[in-house]
Amino acid sequence: MELNDKRMIKLIKKKDEAGIKLLLQTYGGIMKSVARRHLYDLDSHVDECMNDALLAVWHNIEDFDHAQSSFKNWMLTVTRFKAIDLLRKHAKERDNTTFDEAHQVVYEDKHETLWQSEWADLIKNLNEKDQQLLTLIYVEGYSAEEAAQIMQTNRNNVYNRISKAKKRLRRYKNEQNI
Repeated sequence: MELNDKRMIKLIKKKDEAGIKLLLQTYGGIMKSVARRHLYDLDSHVDECMNDALLAVWHNIEDFDHAQSSFKNWMLTVTRFKAIDLLRKHAKERDNTTFDEAHQVVYEDKHETLWQSEWADLIKNLNEKDQQLLTLIYVEGYSAEEAAQIMQTNRNNVYNRISKAKKRLRRYKNEQNI
């Protein structure tokens, strides 16, 4: 663990605001990036998400375990979950109020198009059968047994193909990060 992270954690555990200031100086930019990425077109709520994440780090610092992950990854995971919570909150508010129907369709279309584009980009290096299989299971929500029936194969073959496809995706991702 980095010395700076140790200092931050120590200050936050002592409930010293200097720890949060240091956290913002060190990781504020990447926190904002994570919040923006998950909030899509709710840019006006990025600051709210950041505040929620900082408060969660402040109150839950004792839950951090350096043996499980780095402080940076833990804090960014907290930020990601706060962004998802904020999306859910605003989705409920949107459902409970009357919005211009065209605006709602545009919002949903934009979100769906963005999601489909990211999914297609993720699996583009797999063969067509593996793409279909992963889409059936991870996007459309079919069980392995149902996917096996649709693809006219057995369940064990489905599990093997998924495992191999995940390995290829990880290998490809690692090659891209080099």
